[in-house]
Amino acid sequence: MLNKIFKASGETITDNEDIIVIEVEYFVALVKALDDTDARIVANYIHWRVTSGLLPETIDKMRDIQFEFYKANAGISEPKNR
Repeated sequence: MLNKIFKASGETITDNEDIIVIEVEYFVALVKALDDTDARIVANYIHWRVTSGLLPETIDKMRDIQFEFYKANAGISEPKNR
């Protein structure tokens, strides 16, 4: 899996490579959550995360929609400056 992730960089992870994992429990829980969650839900979550990261760079209407979402869900009282 790591070789697939690093393929575009031209790096190869060998069996002799030391990989330090600080939060092993997180990865165990992540694998379980991914196994237990419908693939469509995971895809929708990833799509939302990518899209929400781009919204501040789009038109004011999209920024306003995002602000209303965060205001309702996180109690934010004013939008961030562009």
